[in-house]
Amino acid sequence: MLKARPVAGSRELGEQLLQTLIPFVYRKYLDYTLIEDMKLMKQRIDASLTRNREGEINLKLGRGGIREIEFFIQALQLVYAGKMPRLRERNSLIALELLAEAKLISDDDRQQLSEAYRFLRTVEHRIQVVQERQTHSLPTKEDELLALARRSGFLRDNALQRFKETLEQHRQRVAAIFGSLFHSRDEQLQQQQAKPEILYLLDTKAEPDLVKDMLAERRLEDVDRAFENLAMLRSGPVRGNVTERNRRIHAQIAPPFLQALLEAPDPDMALTHVERFLSVISGRSSCYALLAENHDALRLLATLFGTSAFLSKILISHPELLESMVAHTYASMVKPREVMDEELSSLLLQAEDFEERLDVLRRYRNEEFLRIGLNDIHGHLRQGAIASQLSCLAEVCLEEAYRLATTELARFGRPRYQDNGQFHSASLAIVGMGKLGGEELNYHSDLDIIFIYDHQGYTDGEKQISNHEYFAKLAQKLISILSTATREGYVYKLDTRLRPSGNAGPLVTSLESFLAYHRTEAQVWERQAMAKARVVLGEPVLRSSIDAVIRQMVYGASLGEDGRQEIHRLRMRMENEIAKETAGSYNIKTGRGGMVDVEFIAQYLQLRYGQRYPELRTQNTVVALKEIQILGIISEQQADTLIAGYKFLRKLENRLRLLHDHSINDLAGDQRYLDKLARRLAYDPQLRHPGEALLKDYEATTEGIRDVFERILGELADGVEREC
Repeated sequence: MLKARPVAGSRELGEQLLQTLIPFVYRKYLDYTLIEDMKLMKQRIDASLTRNREGEINLKLGRGGIREIEFFIQALQLVYAGKMPRLRERNSLIALELLAEAKLISDDDRQQLSEAYRFLRTVEHRIQVVQERQTHSLPTKEDELLALARRSGFLRDNALQRFKETLEQHRQRVAAIFGSLFHSRDEQLQQQQAKPEILYLLDTKAEPDLVKDMLAERRLEDVDRAFENLAMLRSGPVRGNVTERNRRIHAQIAPPFLQALLEAPDPDMALTHVERFLSVISGRSSCYALLAENHDALRLLATLFGTSAFLSKILISHPELLESMVAHTYASMVKPREVMDEELSSLLLQAEDFEERLDVLRRYRNEEFLRIGLNDIHGHLRQGAIASQLSCLAEVCLEEAYRLATTELARFGRPRYQDNGQFHSASLAIVGMGKLGGEELNYHSDLDIIFIYDHQGYTDGEKQISNHEYFAKLAQKLISILSTATREGYVYKLDTRLRPSGNAGPLVTSLESFLAYHRTEAQVWERQAMAKARVVLGEPVLRSSIDAVIRQMVYGASLGEDGRQEIHRLRMRMENEIAKETAGSYNIKTGRGGMVDVEFIAQYLQLRYGQRYPELRTQNTVVALKEIQILGIISEQQADTLIAGYKFLRKLENRLRLLHDHSINDLAGDQRYLDKLARRLAYDPQLRHPGEALLKDYEATTEGIRDVFERILGELADGVEREC
């Protein structure tokens, strides 16, 4: 049905039929069993050709022929087009272009298959023109073959030789590319022979005490629990609908899987997670087929399970994400904002109702967290790129949630206002604060936002309400869409406490009220917070108006000595009341020399010098510090200390949040915990206690940051101010 289209009769009825069949043709989740089925189909074709002795003369069904190109294209469409509708193309050459654009095949493969397809179809047509019938077989007589070569454009003296060479070249290329997709699992398994000790660990008759000793030698700490988890790898799930085929695949993949699990950063955690994962996928044939076809997926899973409880929980709770996790698209380390927009919009369009759209939002967020997290774990992304990708994802989800919320409030009509007798549309903007405003989000970050609308008035729907009521309902609906827990979890937690008057104030604020509040009532800490404010969603005119208000509010006047003292007082209060550090127990965010030290330094200097220097008017901490150093406000050494220290702390926060399944900023624990954390941060695994090196680096980093803090915001600040 991939190429089906209505050609006669009722075109409308034909299109309706094809629309009805879409879920059958294009599966919602990747189905790798299709590759196995198509491989078997091709093997039957090959066997039939062999019996009829047509293997080398049949241009369509033979080796490296037209059918192999079509099978290659259609296999990828069947596997991926369920989630990538743009791949649903009937024309083979156009489909190859789309597959290359989606990074599912290389440009070289696209070019070679396209050239081969054009050549083979041209030759096929020349054969059929002469024989006046549907045939795909090359002539067997030399003179007839020479005539075919000349009809195909080979006109020189060596026409027949050149024709045969060109045909063979195309056939070899097609067969090689086709074979790379339908690679035999048995061949793959032969290439990866398991070590004898791995096979012994999986032997059901192995001596338990010896197995536990072997596990202890491989850095496992809870050998009793690890021994129990091994039972799942040895025999597979004892419960569940496990087919005989899946059990055979399980037995084949268990040795390389165990080898990879034992090499994971935390093999104890890896084995625990794999036990849960195998229980969950016991009835999923597509998952077993995927793991059998792609042994890189086993290593990917082992690293994931041994590195991140957070990402492991996502995958175990949603095993259907395995297909997306190992798809070729995960080779895309940095995904542009417009690509995310297109992907999520397309998925939401396929959803049938509001509840399904809520689940689509959550699944997409989970998929993207896995993509970003895996590239992070493997060192493919720098800290800045990770924060940027997470921030882009949040903005895309916010925008789609806004559209969903607007649709849900359709009964109220559109918010309107009157100006000189003319009615115009009123609009709402969302201002990102904190890490969202600075495009510095991390895993588990809440979204700090403010809602601002432009004009008072009334809606024009069946049920009229004031614009303020409408935008309040819209904001509440958006918050609910993103933060309500469904079977797929939640998308983001939202925090609106940075709005004027905090929780005591209205959820949405008019632009006029927002301006009035910050002119008359805002405190220093609120002005400081606004240095991170950035409009993340809104109409251009309203966005520009808000930007102007924020710019005037933050940079309209230089912050004086009283402001410095107030910021210092707030920072010390946070350290004493929130961090509560003790010997050997640190808070990397609010503790002494932590991330807040760096952020407060940057924001203070922005408020002090931003009126004079527009270059400082940025929401990103690292960018602000670089500009501050370029202007000579702080020394190059101070800037290096702050920037390098901030990146170190952000990476540490990143690893803590990947390791744990919740937001965490505490650096504390026993030696074994710190050693494992250090290994995740790429400290030398040969060190006996890499955790000690981590703590030394942390203490040196935070001391350096605090020294700069004291010279800019603390007791030594006066001298620095005179230098500036």
